Order: sequence, then C-alpha cells, then structure tokens
Amino acid sequence: MSHPPIPPSFLHLAGSENGKRKALLIHGILSSAENMQPIADALVENDTCDSVWAYDSWAYWGDVTRAMKLKPADALDFISPKYWAIFLGRKLADRAAMIVETPSHTIEGAGQEIAGLLALLGWEDVTLVGHSLGGLVARCAVEAFGAGKQVGVVVSLGTPHWLWSKAHSPEDWQETPVDGVRYLQVVGNDDWVVYRKGWGDFTPDDTEYRGIVKVLHRDLDHGTIRSDFGNSFIPELISAVRDTPSLWRKEHLVLTDCDSDVPTLTIKEDGFDYPGSKALEGFSGRWVQLETN
Repeated sequence: MSHPPIPPSFLHLAGSENGKRKALLIHGILSSAENMQPIADALVENDTCDSVWAYDSWAYWGDVTRAMKLKPADALDFISPKYWAIFLGRKLADRAAMIVETPSHTIEGAGQEIAGLLALLGWEDVTLVGHSLGGLVARCAVEAFGAGKQVGVVVSLGTPHWLWSKAHSPEDWQETPVDGVRYLQVVGNDDWVVYRKGWGDFTPDDTEYRGIVKVLHRDLDHGTIRSDFGNSFIPELISAVRDTPSLWRKEHLVLTDCDSDVPTLTIKEDGFDYPGSKALEGFSGRWVQLETN
C-alpha cells in the first residue's frame, strides 16, 4: 500500500527521508522549524534517529511568533547601552509569559494536525521532540488526538507543562499521560522559563505514572538546550528511554544513590561496574540530575 506524499508542513532536516527511526521536531516561541537544525543533526550523528523532520506549519508559526514585533515603547530601551541588560532580562521573562499566555487552541490545533498527518503517512514509533512550547504540542498530539498509535517517545526540552496547565482549560485535551508512550523532560539548571522545576512537571503527581523521566541538566539553559544539543548527551538519553525495556541502557546510563534528595544520573561512555546502580524506571516521575563525566 502506497502512502501519500509528505505534506509541506513536514520539513525534512537530516538523515534519510525514508529512514525507519523517525523523529519529528516542534519549535517553540520566537522560533522556527529551521532553528531545530542542531537537534536534527545531533540525532542523526549520534545514531538516535535516521530520519529527522520538523513541523513547519505557517499557521502555527504565525501564532507563536506574534510577539516578535516590538512595541513602540521597547525602542526606548535602546537609547542608552546601560539599559540593554534590563531590556534583555525583561525579554527573557516576557518569553516565559508568552508561553503561558499562548491560547489553548494554538496548541490543540497544531497537535491535531500533527496527529492526523502521522496517521495519514502511516509512520510508526516516531520520536516527538518539542522545544519549549513545542513540548506542549507534542503531548497534546498524543494525549488529545490519538498520536500515541504512531509515537513511542515524547521528548520535551525546557517545557513548562504544569505552569501552562494551571493557566488554561483545554477543550479537547485532558493532559493525562498515555500508557505505552514514554515521556522525557529535560530542563537546564539555568533555564529562565522553567526556573522552578515543579513548573516542568507533567501532572500534579508524576510519580503515579510509569514511563516518565525528568532530567535536570547542569550545563544548559533555555536556549543552549537547543543550540548545544549535540554536546549534551541528550541524544543518548533519548535512545535509552526509547529503546530499552527498563528505560535503562547499561552501557550508557546508570543511576546511583547519592546523599541528596535527588538521585544522580551519570552518563558513562564506556563500561562500568557500579553495584549500587538502579534501573531508571525506579525513579519514574521524579527529577534526576544529569552529571557528565
């Protein structure tokens, strides 16, 4: 059975167009499909995926980038260089506010289109990767519109799930994780949008759900989690969450007990022998810290 041609709202970024292990990337506020190129390249170079696409809908892009236009009063901030730092800080705070203020229909509309196109194309075991607001769209496609039949893993990068949920009452989205789909949330310790880790929780109590992995990355912020994706070990983490029955690939990941309340997720490029290691799914729903060696 032949499938319809790829729609124009799916933009090919890296790898083979017909690769089996597909990823679909979803950009966030003040961004575009092309800005997801570093993630696409890293996923292919690290052999996490062999076909990477980006959601490139004009309707979605137009709605989430509406705030790119400066208000007349903003020009005053450029009169003196001493106000530039104040201006920048305000703009970063504004970005968090823009995500929270994004109407539900924007996210639900994009989620509905993505779910419909994935079903139409017949793609299977797709990895959805959403940066910032894009993580909400990825979840919505799976939880509201049945994309869980085509999606194996939902990856969120710096997405304020709980914060957005508190400010909205979606029409068609119950915001309940789907059994059989694995969820990975990665937040940089210096993230100015999810600077309280609770704002990045998927639900009021993520520990009730198996298959939720939430990682704090010491070395990243809201922007570098995208631009420095290839040097972050996140591609390896995605592979581990997606491919192994216990959400733990022994040659790459190990969880060890530590003195703090937050377990330590240690990335190892080579072999190791840690008798105190635990399977990652044992920490499902809890935040873990990423330490790189």
